[in-house]
Order: sequence, then C-alpha cells, then structure tokens
Amino acid sequence: RTLTSLVKISGDDQTGTAGSRLSDPFIVEVRDQNDVVFAGVPVAFSVTAGGGSLSTTTDTTDVSGRASTRLTLGATGVDTVVAAIDVSSIDKSVTFTATATGGTTAEGQPNPQTGYLPSFTGSTVTAQRYRTGTAISITLPQATGGVGTLTYSLTPDLPSGLSFDEKTRVLSGTPREIMDETEYTLTATDEDGVADPLKFMLSVTVNRLPSFSDSTRVAAQRYQQGTAIAPLTLPTATGGDEALTYALTPDLPSGLTFDAKTRVLSGTPQEALDATEYTLTATDADGDVSRLTFTLAVAVDLRPSLGASTRVAVQRYTIGDSVRVTLPEATGGDGTRTYTLTPDLPSGLTFDAKTRVLSGTPSKALTETEYTLSAVDADGDRASLTFTLEVQQPTADIDGNGQVNFADFLSFAGKFGTRRGDAGYDARCDFDSDGEIGFSDFLILANNFGTGG
Repeated sequence: RTLTSLVKISGDDQTGTAGSRLSDPFIVEVRDQNDVVFAGVPVAFSVTAGGGSLSTTTDTTDVSGRASTRLTLGATGVDTVVAAIDVSSIDKSVTFTATATGGTTAEGQPNPQTGYLPSFTGSTVTAQRYRTGTAISITLPQATGGVGTLTYSLTPDLPSGLSFDEKTRVLSGTPREIMDETEYTLTATDEDGVADPLKFMLSVTVNRLPSFSDSTRVAAQRYQQGTAIAPLTLPTATGGDEALTYALTPDLPSGLTFDAKTRVLSGTPQEALDATEYTLTATDADGDVSRLTFTLAVAVDLRPSLGASTRVAVQRYTIGDSVRVTLPEATGGDGTRTYTLTPDLPSGLTFDAKTRVLSGTPSKALTETEYTLSAVDADGDRASLTFTLEVQQPTADIDGNGQVNFADFLSFAGKFGTRRGDAGYDARCDFDSDGEIGFSDFLILANNFGTGG
C-alpha cells in the first residue's frame, strides 16, 4: 500500500479580524494508490506568510485519514498555511489562505485593541519579601491581549502557607516556612496555548517577635494626688523586626505623661484613680506585639487640718515665769505629721516638735510677736495656726501683792550680787534682764518704791 495524495478538505479562504481565531479548522485528507483514506500519517502544518499562529504544527491522520489545525490570524493581510507530508520520499503539500482585517493602524502598526498574543507589557512585580507568621495578600498583574479567556499560573510551588488563586490572581496566606530568594514566574495563557511570562523574586525570612523577658516585672505603682512622682523608666523589649515602638494604655490620669521614645512615666497626678491595670505594648515594624501589664493607683490627697475653730490665746509671760503649754494637734493628712513653730523663740523657751509642748523660763523680754504653728504631712501638705506671744520685763513688785514696798526690798537685797547660773539667782529681781542682779536693778526698785508696781 502506497501513500499517493494529500487532499485539501475544508477551511480554505476564511476571513476574520486580525488577532482572532478562525471559526473553522484547516482539514486535509491522505489517500493511497487506490484512493482509499490512509490513517497514521503525520502531517506538518506551517505558517509561511502573514504571521499568524497555529493550534498545532503536527497532526497525525485519524481513521478517516484526516488531520487538522486551527489558525489564529496575524496582522491585517493574508495568512498562508502549508500542510505537507514527507513519507518514503514522496513530497506532497497543499496550501490554505486566510484574510485578516481591521488589525492595523493607518501607519501599519498592530492595533493594540486586537492584539493576538497575551502580554504583560509594562507590568512589573517588585521583589516580595515576607516573614513567617505574618499574613500577606497581593494581586498580581493582569495580562492583556491573547485569544479568548486568559488563564494564569504561578510556578514553582509556593512555600507552605501561601496560595495563588488562578481566577483572581491573588497571592495570599501566612507563610510558615523560610525560603531563600527564589524566582517565580506568573504565566498568562490564552485559548490557543500562547503564553507570556512575568518573573519576580520571592523570599520568606524568620519573623522575629518582640518580647519582654519572663523575668521582667513592673511593681504596682501607687502615687499621691498632687505629689510629683519619681520618673519611672518602663522596661525595654528585645527582638522583633527593625525598630520597636511603645505605647501605654489606657489613658493616664491628668498630670501624668508617658514618653513613647524614652519609655519614661512622669508628672504630678492631679486626680485620684483606683487601682487600674495598664499595658505597656512593644510593636515591631511588621506589627508583631509584646505586652507587659502592671497596676497603677493614685490616692486622694489627704490634707492636714488644725480646725477652723481652733485658737491659741495670747501667750503673755514675764521674765522668770515658768511656762508649759501644749499647742493644738492637727488631724488628717497623709502619713505622719511633723510640727514646727516659727520664728525663733526668746531665750529660755523651747518647742518640742514631737509633743507640741512650749516650755521653759523666759529670760529675755519680747514684744508682742506673731508665731506660726505648722503641721506638715508626709507628702508636704501644710496646715498653719497663728498666735501672739509676749515676754514682759519683770516689775519691782517681786512678791506680786500689787505694791512695791519693804518686803520687795528685802527679797531684792537677798539676791543682790548674784548672776544667772548662781544658786541664789532669781530672774524676778533682774529687772533689766542683763543676767546680773546689781545696781541698775536697785535703781529700778528705788524708782518704783511705794507705787503699785
């Protein structure tokens, strides 16, 4: 049996839009010397003019002796397709033609509206650098042109946790394994099987998480309303990707501030706050977070008081009097209260800050002077009370009977010549308070003798 002929069956002289696929295939039939169809013969198809593309360039005849291919037209003009067989040195061929219309501009360039090849022209994908455990989502570029609907694929296989949606072109997921920088190819394929690749690089590195160490703690912070706090530097976290940023939540009470750069909590709280849990947050460049909690409270500022109705009567003494008076006690305040009495007391009088007792024997005169008793609590709050103190010169009426007479003279004579510190010294007879009972004192006694003192 001898192959003798290659016959054109159908598909010749079709017309279509440039870049489109012809509706009918080019079909040939192979016959033997008896004009009987011949199966199993390879037929080669090739485009010899016009620049179109074929669905297949080789097809083997079927049981009916036929082979076929489909043409996607090139630019405007005539496309020529040759079908040929070459068996046992018998060279047979037939020629098909097809006309493409509407596919070029006036300048003869291919019309972009009717491109017949898929293309990513002008599209790029920057290097994709991901971290394990961090979710990603990116829509890859869309190709243009091509015949019919384009399909997309992405190769090679993606690292675990990532997937590619061929319909939406979305690359998404959360990578779970590291991967060195690898070249990936996005391919757009049309219905003729013509493809265009777009390449980009992808890598996955370990996601370094920020962390406050297990041993890191912040003690409960207890502050006092109206009292400046000692600046507190909160702990720093370690790890994470790139620089860490810090935040403290919820809002702090009025008067306190948190510096996110230095992590310093400072200020003077102006309002009370019940014990509240605060969270220090460290966040790295890709959004990973570590948290550290502690409690903060601001107690109401309790102020000391000496009472609006509390009074201290005028304290009027004479040199040589024995004095002992307990000044009022304050109430309220924070912690232990301490007391002071100002200004300085006259010689011979002292103030005990613990017992609030004013005592002693004044030895020097003092004109009426305002004194201030102050009560100060642990955080510096103060309550004050004022009163008047006077120390008078002693009169010549030594025995205090209202008359300066011979009895006073005898008392004076018995002390004459003594000095302060001597066993017999009596400040009542030291009328000029110079520390010595002498002639100047005698003159005072003489000048007042016989009077009412």
